Amino acid sequence: MTTPSTDRMPPLPLETMNPAQRAAADELIAGPRKAVRGPFIPLMRSPELLTRIQKVGEVLRFHSVLPARLTELVTLVVARAWTQQFEWNVHVPLALQAGVTPQAVEALRHGRRPLELPKGL
Repeated sequence: MTTPSTDRMPPLPLETMNPAQRAAADELIAGPRKAVRGPFIPLMRSPELLTRIQKVGEVLRFHSVLPARLTELVTLVVARAWTQQFEWNVHVPLALQAGVTPQAVEALRHGRRPLELPKGL
């Protein structure tokens, strides 16, 4: 868990975490995310909030009744709309793997509506 010294909220070293922070980190690491990264780094300062938010996100991402291609497409649309680079970078490969076409990803990257969407949407 290293980070450039310019981060305003760098990752907390495991040895400096209080018990609640360590429990929240352990839960993230043991779950489908496998690590404390991205938006969960600043949330480590509030482990109860982190735990609650990550559980909602886990249900939406990993246990949704929607097909993965739709979930990933929507994630890319929102990441692009908010210029959320972390989410974009994490979800482009997942979207491609789930069946979103490279052309649709490129259209979204450039702020355009994809001409072709995955079948079944």
